Amino acid sequence: MRFENKTLELNPDNRRQGETYEQWGTRICGVVTGSLTALPPCLQKVRNAIYNEQAHDIERIAQAKETIKSSIERCRGEIDAVNQKILENEHKQEETVKKIDDLKQERRQIESGKEEVNKEQRLRLIIGLVIIVPLTIYLFMFYSSTFYSAFFRDPATLTSVMNTMFDAKALNHAYDEGLFELMFVLSAPIIFLGLGYVLHIFSMETEKTKYFKMAAILLVTLMFDCILAYKIGEQMHSLGVIIGTYPVGQEYTVSMAIHDINTWAVIFCGFIVYVIWGFVFDMIMEAYNKMDMRKAR
Repeated sequence: MRFENKTLELNPDNRRQGETYEQWGTRICGVVTGSLTALPPCLQKVRNAIYNEQAHDIERIAQAKETIKSSIERCRGEIDAVNQKILENEHKQEETVKKIDDLKQERRQIESGKEEVNKEQRLRLIIGLVIIVPLTIYLFMFYSSTFYSAFFRDPATLTSVMNTMFDAKALNHAYDEGLFELMFVLSAPIIFLGLGYVLHIFSMETEKTKYFKMAAILLVTLMFDCILAYKIGEQMHSLGVIIGTYPVGQEYTVSMAIHDINTWAVIFCGFIVYVIWGFVFDMIMEAYNKMDMRKAR
């Protein structure tokens, strides 16, 4: 019986159920009394036991495979994303290099004075400038004179409708009236020229709503001119009352303004020239933008 127990101690059983690797190793070391020669066979046995245990654990193997597959797919996705960013950056780099080359080429052409000029557009620009300069002077004189005549001038000093629309001393008279009156008279041509510029800005838009905006600007300008024409017609009517052409106490009405040739003269001399100024200004800006043929392409 004693010999049998010693045999069991020299040949320990495999890992017992519920026993940890640490407990198993401690027990084996106790059996072999810490012999170094017995250690390699014991380690090999432990290795084989662990290998057999894991090799037959199908669920754990499948789970490990799925984890590895997921990790591989994630890495592939990250690699694709990085490659896509690299391609995008390379494309941006190519565009930037091309833009830099174009700018350098343009700079060299400008510095050498060899700009490719569209001669037809340059001619249109020159003709437009020749037309618009006197038109601008005309509108400045017209609106400054009509504003002064309509709002500040004494009807007794009027002589004719032409004198009300083109008074060479309108600014001097406005200055004599006061600084506020002078600023008001000076603002009149600026307002109308500003409306003409806004009309050009709207004409450059691509949306269909630009036509409604342009029509609104033209309508506002026409209303301004109608008010000026009515005020000047009223002033001329007051002069007629003074000199006896019209009965004393007769008021100037809208119906009278519609049938008054002076009213229409003011509207046509103002609004029609304003529209022409707007078209010429638009022609000048278009010709200026297209004058450099390289930019027009």
